[in-house]
Amino acid sequence: MKAPPIFVISLARDAGRRARMISRLEELGAEYEIVDAVDGNDLDLSALGERLQLGEMQRVLKRHLTAGEIGCYLSHYGILERVVADKIPAAAVLEDDAVLDSDFAEVVFAAAAIPYEWDMISLHRAENRDIKETLCEIDSAHAVARLRNRIWCLTGYMVSLSGAEKLSAKYWRISDTVDAAFSEYWESGIKLYSVSPCVVRPEGSPSNIPGRTARKKKLVRWRIWLRGLRRRVYDFRHPLSREKKTRAELQK
Repeated sequence: MKAPPIFVISLARDAGRRARMISRLEELGAEYEIVDAVDGNDLDLSALGERLQLGEMQRVLKRHLTAGEIGCYLSHYGILERVVADKIPAAAVLEDDAVLDSDFAEVVFAAAAIPYEWDMISLHRAENRDIKETLCEIDSAHAVARLRNRIWCLTGYMVSLSGAEKLSAKYWRISDTVDAAFSEYWESGIKLYSVSPCVVRPEGSPSNIPGRTARKKKLVRWRIWLRGLRRRVYDFRHPLSREKKTRAELQK
């Protein structure tokens, strides 16, 4: 497999972050494409019509998403559409506040080439203590693994064609933050893993996407408990031993 394309989501007006990301990727010898983020402040939200599930937002979050959060959602969703339309086997997606380790490019290439089926691989946050089960090692220092907890941040991740198809079909309607939606693998059925240890970290300052805020845990206790139960049931029904089949085995 050739190296997967790298898409960097960046607001056009944030020249500083864009320049830093370009400099870092070129330093690492990675091929990339800068994709303009959707600026939520420029959106006509009424034009989204029924795609915005305001009632569901209020029920789940006890508030409506900000314009910036909607812009962030559409930015990531746009990458999924691009992967599906162009039939890209695998792609890496970065927000422009990502800080990349020196072995970022090598790890992305190695993770994309693993012989197992995968839909999404987080490149962010996972450390050895977070690993629940290891799918496979990809070099002497890194592995692709299933984590104990949810993956909330989309600072850096990889998505396969099958993952983009599943996520774009499931989450065309907007009812939650994009981080939360993409992390609910038990709802979408995606095979979600993480590189451990991580090779992408967020810059210290908040995201440059206007209005994007940290997800506030306003869910009532029973809803939090129910989501955790659904995740545990899914994990029980889809043990890694069953998921751990090579592409060749699945094609038989």
